[in-house]
Amino acid sequence: MFNQPNAVQRQVEYLRYHLQQQTVPNGGMLFFKALQQCKLGNTDASIHRLNQLLQQMERQGITLNKILKQQGHKNFLLTLAIYIIEQIGRKIDDVPMWKNYEDLTKIGMDGSTDEQSQPTFEQDFPFSFGAQFSYGISLPLGAVQSVLDGEMSLVDYVNDTVNQLLSKAQINLLDDANDICTHYLKKVRTGKLIDNIVAYHKLLSKVNFDYSYQSLKQIDQCLTAIKNHENFTFKNYDEFVSKAENQAFMYLLGCYIGMTSARLATCSIKWFNCKQIQEISDNPDFHFCLENNQVIIFDGGYMRTPLLVVTNRLFDLLDDYPTTATAFADNVMRENAGNLSSYPLSVNAHQREEKKLPEDWQRAMNLAGLLAGWNMIHLSDGSESGLMSIIYDEASNNISFEKFVDGDVGSLLQRLEIPKEGQKFDFLSYDMYANLPTGRTDGVTIEVRVYTEPKLTLSLIVPYRNLNTQYGFTRGFAIYPVVNYQKEDCPDGWLEALTQEFYEGTKGLKSPVHGTDSWSVYYLDKHDLYEPSPLISNPKDNGFDEKDSQITIFPPLVDYFELY
Repeated sequence: MFNQPNAVQRQVEYLRYHLQQQTVPNGGMLFFKALQQCKLGNTDASIHRLNQLLQQMERQGITLNKILKQQGHKNFLLTLAIYIIEQIGRKIDDVPMWKNYEDLTKIGMDGSTDEQSQPTFEQDFPFSFGAQFSYGISLPLGAVQSVLDGEMSLVDYVNDTVNQLLSKAQINLLDDANDICTHYLKKVRTGKLIDNIVAYHKLLSKVNFDYSYQSLKQIDQCLTAIKNHENFTFKNYDEFVSKAENQAFMYLLGCYIGMTSARLATCSIKWFNCKQIQEISDNPDFHFCLENNQVIIFDGGYMRTPLLVVTNRLFDLLDDYPTTATAFADNVMRENAGNLSSYPLSVNAHQREEKKLPEDWQRAMNLAGLLAGWNMIHLSDGSESGLMSIIYDEASNNISFEKFVDGDVGSLLQRLEIPKEGQKFDFLSYDMYANLPTGRTDGVTIEVRVYTEPKLTLSLIVPYRNLNTQYGFTRGFAIYPVVNYQKEDCPDGWLEALTQEFYEGTKGLKSPVHGTDSWSVYYLDKHDLYEPSPLISNPKDNGFDEKDSQITIFPPLVDYFELY
């Protein structure tokens, strides 16, 4: 079911929408033009521009008390707080849970609900509104007040909060292997390792964790330096892996090496723990050890243990296994490269060879895009898509959609193999998961069959971010570039042209909400599962009324001193 937002969430979504659209919300917006000039986006430069605006206000004597007395102050201050929280969440790859004062009084400063850890929050300005992350809370209104008082920099607040939250991240190694990887990679979300609990963190802090081949070279240099400095031999292995900080070191580097290799090879992956591997593997020699408890299975069935790269480099465990991260990545790229292909919406002419598609291929891809558009319109509203097909009557040029209530994917796929007499093409769409190098997300598979010569058998997947996920309303609905996993019967060299015709077809169906196609509203031209949606909230949901507000902006407390 579609998760309906609470009252605080609705106000946040309303203000985020107006911030994105650069329009004035109900009740007005103080300093609206100044905020427009800041061009607030998901960049560090935007944070610097906002900091400069607040510092300029401080120099002009625009105090917080003066702001609170003017119309539109509430929308202005909440919009600043929401933007700051969003940027912190983006940097730590975490989803904020928006809180008003009443909500904040129920949690501790570390984000826990333990009554003993709960502070006594005064009805003071900084505690009017904030957000809870996985490892603590953020109170950005207090930062705004401090900047206006000339006491601190907004840039410092964001960076300090990011450092504090990341340093508190504790990971349970009994969790799902995919979640373990996600949590460890959050520690290097900013490109730098901040958590000082990880062994050799000072050395690792010099690595630029940007998922590049060069970053793997830097990791190899660090491992070499550690091995030489510690004079490790095989006899040191047991003691090393028994320490928690060394385990964190192994998991962090192993997960990063595995994920970076997958991204460089553009192949999909999924992580498994030792017990899961033992259940699906027929290898009797696969026993539990730390390296075998975080295993990657690549698209195509290749199983690899990237944590072993770390310990093999330090302790010379196996002669026939890579001892460097770069060698591991080279193997992955050689064995897996090209298993997953991604096709963006817009491909420059110089990036592809122009090909003239057969007429039936062109028409089929347009219809397939139309079917995908139908799916995305319904999914963006929180509805389920189900099993669908599209029917084209060539004689009348009529198009209709067919929904299968009692069918199953297997039988419907078999139906595609047997065309009806005179039938030129057939289609099927169904919901599934897409395993991308950046993680697993929802997806819709679009099956395309052309029965005339030249025949075409094609499976495209449209990855999307559902509203009913951990990201929920915070990130909004999003559509990602089409991907293809095929290894056989693939029309080599034609997929770029085919997918571009597919995208053309998606524009043929208009959303009743937006008056345009879903791709124009929700499309992101990269597989970044955390990137906010191009459209944060549906316009039809933006009729927020001030009387519905569940957020009260408290005035700052004033201390009075008796003079003797």
